[in-house]
Amino acid sequence: MTLRDAFRRLIAGPELPAMPNLGRNDRCWCGSGRKYKACHQSTDDRKRSTAGGSRTRRS
Repeated sequence: MTLRDAFRRLIAGPELPAMPNLGRNDRCWCGSGRKYKACHQSTDDRKRSTAGGSRTRRS
């Protein structure tokens, strides 16, 4: 790791792993053989919504 990479991680934070962008009827990325919609779609959607920084305003 170079000094530039260390500063980049310090400022921006650690890199997050890329989430798969699959269609509902594609095979799941985990290798289970099941369709994505029946296997990991709900958990991945939840992760995307929290990673996106939902900015709801409370009154």
